[in-house]
Amino acid sequence: MNSALLVTKLYLPEPRPDRIVRPRLVQRLNDGLHSGCRLTLVCAPAGYGKTTLVSDWLASLEPAGEGPVMWLSLDEGDNDPRTFFTYLLAALRRAYPETGESIASLLGLAQLPPLSSLMVLWINELAGFGERVSRPGRLVLVLDDYQCIHHPPLHDAVELLLNQAPTGLHLALVTREDPPFPLARLRGQGRMTEIRAADLRFYREESEAFFQTALHQALPEDLLLILNERCEGWAAGLRMAALSLKTCQDPAAFIQAFGGSHHHITDFLMEEVLQRLPQEMRTFIHQTAILDRFNAGLCCALAGADEPEQKEDCRRLLLDLNRANLFIIALDETRTWYRFHTLFADLLRSRLEASEKQHLHRRAALWFEREGLLREGIQHALAAQDLALAAGLVRSAAGEAIQRADLGLLMSWLQSLPVELVSGDPDLAFYQSFLFFMNGKMQPAAEMLARLEENAALAAHPRLSGRVMVLRAWMDSVIKGQVDVERVHQAYALMGTEDVLFQVLACQPLGSAQVKAGNLPAASAIFAEAWRAGQKLANPAASLGNLYSWA
Repeated sequence: MNSALLVTKLYLPEPRPDRIVRPRLVQRLNDGLHSGCRLTLVCAPAGYGKTTLVSDWLASLEPAGEGPVMWLSLDEGDNDPRTFFTYLLAALRRAYPETGESIASLLGLAQLPPLSSLMVLWINELAGFGERVSRPGRLVLVLDDYQCIHHPPLHDAVELLLNQAPTGLHLALVTREDPPFPLARLRGQGRMTEIRAADLRFYREESEAFFQTALHQALPEDLLLILNERCEGWAAGLRMAALSLKTCQDPAAFIQAFGGSHHHITDFLMEEVLQRLPQEMRTFIHQTAILDRFNAGLCCALAGADEPEQKEDCRRLLLDLNRANLFIIALDETRTWYRFHTLFADLLRSRLEASEKQHLHRRAALWFEREGLLREGIQHALAAQDLALAAGLVRSAAGEAIQRADLGLLMSWLQSLPVELVSGDPDLAFYQSFLFFMNGKMQPAAEMLARLEENAALAAHPRLSGRVMVLRAWMDSVIKGQVDVERVHQAYALMGTEDVLFQVLACQPLGSAQVKAGNLPAASAIFAEAWRAGQKLANPAASLGNLYSWA
């Protein structure tokens, strides 16, 4: 063997003493191997246990009587074609020492032949062994850390190997990002076995077994669940937590505080992920770190990308981010919305200045407002401490929240705003009074409603004036047992036909008044109409409340 070669690149990694063998995943890899699949793709971000899984899988093949394994751990230096093929030949010779003379002679030339020619020779060397590689799954070639390869001619050569290899060869790629191969076609043809980050996440039982091995004692169930949820089954996160727990005096406090800003997590993600990214992508992910979910349009807004070329750059960066598997999780099947892994997002957010966070949150709030996604817009406006923007968004979102019976959510929004702002804004004050009433807090509801009725500015807002009349009628019906029917009809006129929600709510005091007057047919007709309108509004609270009165 060439003495200049680093031979450890050709050896399977030594198994970790605290590793957990994962039979469910090993079995999937075996199933793919024995079904005749050409390719096994194990693709996930750093620290998910990809190499450990594949090593355990290969270890299970030897007792089963499978043939030799060729292993090659790649690095950036292997983008040089001569280096790549020299190591590939060395991997082949570890399996079959007497092979590869023709390839070796070509690699010694000052000018290499086309890489496709070298790969054809390599394939032919395998094919020449006839019976020794004729059985499916007999020979496995593993290229570990394939994400290090970014020289297009080398990708073309490996794809040629994938398409033209002898029947007995199975190719396994272990990588942090998808290779530029026609994966959709391979998937559709049933020629590829895939293991992704979602598959590699530790189940609760696997996390339990890991901590039992690492700490030599069981972790309490409640703490185990918190830690597994916080790490989202990420093997490296669990391992770093275990390192700290070994010397921790208060495990419960440590686990409650464990996050992406923990120094072990920070060091790992900085060294293995962030420092390896180009500056453009580092800037992009830091800008999007404040978001619980994001798509291309939202990323453009946070980057301040207004020009078409800038927007195209943002879309490209998001695609690159997804392709690079940078702790990003797709939230839908169309891959429109994404989120970051919890610990990765924690780290990114911890590196943002407070003023930068506020600036980005405000941009996010304005984007969500434009898209009609008011709930998320409110969250970001509050995070930006832009109270005027938040108040406006709450004002716009309140009707839908009531319609969907999300009264607790609406109350939380109002409580997040200063008391003076709410009481000084007629719309917000009305919603606050309405919520007090719905929660049975009659005194604060009546006090706030009385102040609102005395507000001279109310006259300039007919719809709001009508709503105030409806709430007053409903309150009088509950507290005093009487309703000013004419005033409710006046409220109808002020609100207009478009304010269907509060016209439905007005049916309660009107219907109650008819019941009290003994006019049950009229009450029944009012409640039936409220039920129908309430169903159209998808408002179970209003509909069922009126149905209860009807019954």
